[in-house]
Amino acid sequence: MANDKRDHYLEGDRRAAMAPVLAYATLADPESMTPWTGGARGNASAPAQQPAATGAQKDPFKWMLAGDDDTVFFMRGVKALLRDYDPQLPYFLSDSMYVGSKSPQPGVWEMRCYPCHLQWGKWRRSRRLLAAESPAQALEAPKGCNCSTQTLCSRRFPGNVSRCMDEWEGPVPFGGVGFIFSIGVFKALAAARGGNGLRAYEECINHPNTSVMAFPEGGDAFMSRCLWRLGFPITDPGYTPLGRYMGEALELKYLYEAPVNLSKGQLPREALQRWSTGISMHLWARQQKSYRAGALTVKYLIGVYDLVAELLWPSARKA
Repeated sequence: MANDKRDHYLEGDRRAAMAPVLAYATLADPESMTPWTGGARGNASAPAQQPAATGAQKDPFKWMLAGDDDTVFFMRGVKALLRDYDPQLPYFLSDSMYVGSKSPQPGVWEMRCYPCHLQWGKWRRSRRLLAAESPAQALEAPKGCNCSTQTLCSRRFPGNVSRCMDEWEGPVPFGGVGFIFSIGVFKALAAARGGNGLRAYEECINHPNTSVMAFPEGGDAFMSRCLWRLGFPITDPGYTPLGRYMGEALELKYLYEAPVNLSKGQLPREALQRWSTGISMHLWARQQKSYRAGALTVKYLIGVYDLVAELLWPSARKA
C-alpha cells in the first residue's frame, strides 16, 4: 500500500506489533498486564512486573506463531523444524525477509542470526556457494546462542556500533507468511533494561515521533525494529533446497495442483519433502473477491493439505 494511504493504519500497525508481547504477558502472569490494564498505563517510570513463571516447567507455552489474518501455518512442518530448537533461547524466527527503510546497505543480510544447532551455520545461500565454502569459513557466522544486535553490529560495523544498534535495523520479516517466537525471547525481553523490557518495547512502538514514513512497512517493521533496538535480531532458520520454509516450500500452486494428482492416483510431486518442510503460506486475501471467498479458500487449502498428509502418514484406525 502506498505510504500516503497508510495514515489510518498507523494505530493498527502499533497494536499488531504489541500483540505478541501482550499475549505473552497475559499467559505468563496476568499480574504483569497491570501496566496496560490498570492505573499505571501512563506511568512510564513504573516497570512492568516480571512474570512469576521463570522455570521451563512453568512456562505457559514453548513457541508462539504469529502472522496476518490470512497466514496459514502447517503444523507438521512447524513441529519438524522446531524439534531441534531450544525454546529457552531467544529465537525470533523467519526466513522471509526484506530490506527495511532503516536497514544498512550494503550489509543488511549480515544482520541476522542463525540457529545454535546448525554446526555449519547453514544460512540461506545457494547450493553452489555452500559447496564452495570450507567448514572454517562457515563457522565464522554468529550463532543464535550468543547472537545479539550488539554482536552483529560489532562484527559488521565496528566503527559504527552505537548507530547500528540505536538508529538502524536488520532485515524486516514478512508478516504475511508469519514468524515464530520462542518463550526464551519473551523472557529475555522482559528481563532487559533492568526488568523494564516490556515497557521499553511499548515505548519504542508508541514513540511520539513515529509516523507512517518512519515505518512504511507497517506492523512488521514496528515489531522487528523495536526488538532489534532492544538487542534481539531475527534468526534465519537456514537453507532448504525447496526454497524458504515460510511461503516457498509449500506454495499455493502445490495445493491447487494436488487434487489433479490425486484424481490420477498420484501424490503431488515432491509431496513428502514439501509436506515435511513447509511451515506457512500467505493467502493474499486482498486478491479474493470477499471475506467469504477468503475463508472458503483457507478451508479448501487446509482440507487438501490434510488429505495429502493422511496419505503420507496414515493415522491409526480405531476398531
